[in-house]
Amino acid sequence: MENNNINAYPQTINGEQVYVLQPAAGPGTAPVQQPVQPSKGRKVGAVFISIIPWVILQVVQTVVLLFVFLYKARDILADYIERGRIKDYDALMSVLGDSMGLTMLIYGIITATGFGIFYMIKYVNFREIGRNLYNVGWRFWLAAFIAVIGAQTFAQGFVNMIQKIPVLDDLLEQIYSNNPVYEVMSLENRSLIMTLALVIVVPIAEELVFRGIAGGILAKAGHTARFILVFTALYFAIAHGNVLQIIFVAVLGFAEGYVYIKKKTIIPTILMHMFYNAMGTSALIDSVVSKIPYPGYFLLAAAGLGMVAGAFFLARSEKKKDITADAAQTIS
Repeated sequence: MENNNINAYPQTINGEQVYVLQPAAGPGTAPVQQPVQPSKGRKVGAVFISIIPWVILQVVQTVVLLFVFLYKARDILADYIERGRIKDYDALMSVLGDSMGLTMLIYGIITATGFGIFYMIKYVNFREIGRNLYNVGWRFWLAAFIAVIGAQTFAQGFVNMIQKIPVLDDLLEQIYSNNPVYEVMSLENRSLIMTLALVIVVPIAEELVFRGIAGGILAKAGHTARFILVFTALYFAIAHGNVLQIIFVAVLGFAEGYVYIKKKTIIPTILMHMFYNAMGTSALIDSVVSKIPYPGYFLLAAAGLGMVAGAFFLARSEKKKDITADAAQTIS
């Protein structure tokens, strides 16, 4: 039965368009104003603003790397100042590579702390975040676990598949050969400090930047959940700047973005990111994958994508929660 005393008004909440029910204006009452929709200019501006945290991340990383490098290379640089030339250029490059582990740990701690404080003040409602975490059902946790394994499986298969193609392998060799930074980040040369940074600290900082703050900026500007999901995943992938990583990191980004959009909290995505990086630093996994014959890499990559897709459908199968008490009060 129709109720002529109730009107539905469209409104964007957390990046999703919903309809808010409000009493209709009766005789002698002021008309209820329809919520103002965000302008296109504000939405476009939010996209550019969401990139600022990543720029800050890069600046902090560069500054920390400079200080660590100058400290570690002080003897070589002092000799250069005294003699007017560098005797061993390779030694200087080796110091640059050796500086990356400590740099990632320090800049990760700085940015995770700074962005974490900003995110909690600006975007976190502690009462809601507790409820959101409670509402992450077992299907969602299982789906997140499967999605991370699938994303890492796809990454392993894709990278090894590319490296077995002679033309592409030669191209990658030209790009990454004799680069001390990439050499020190390779699995066989990775230090304990580098591993701790990649598995614990950096995931927190990156999830705050790419999901928490960027997602919060876009949601407040009125962008839809679908746009936030796609943009943050591609933004996350492209920001890594590595030709290979752009493709397989996007897969992880979509999986994490889906969890973030549905559960309105970055805590599960931080755990997913940590687990993904931990799998990537596992020598056991790398040794097993390296023994797979060439055609198997295609199957490995396809299996990874299949696991991510299966995780998506598993997450969607979770029983939908009833509307929260706060939302019920809004439409009552």
